[in-house]
Amino acid sequence: MPLSRPLLPTPRAKSKPNPGLRNRPTRNLAANRIADLDRRHVPWKQFREINFVNIDYKPFDASGWPAMASGLLGPVRLLVPATPPATGP
Repeated sequence: MPLSRPLLPTPRAKSKPNPGLRNRPTRNLAANRIADLDRRHVPWKQFREINFVNIDYKPFDASGWPAMASGLLGPVRLLVPATPPATGP
C-alpha cells in the first residue's frame, strides 16, 4: 500500500489542450516524503516490535527537515521508435 499518491502537475484553468502533453506520475525522495508525512501528521510509523526514535532516543520527527533537491534533471524527451516492435510468436 503506497504511503501517498504520486505528485502530478496541476493544469492551469486557462491553458489550452496540448495533444503532445503527457502527464507521468513521479516519485519524490524518501526523505522529502517522510518529512511531508510528518508535517501533515499522517501516521506512517506503523512498526511491530521496534521503537523508532531519533539519535537522542526521542520520538522520531522529520517535520523540521528541509526539502532536498529532487526530480528530473534537464528537458525530458519521449522518443518513438521508427518501427514498432514485433509482437507475438
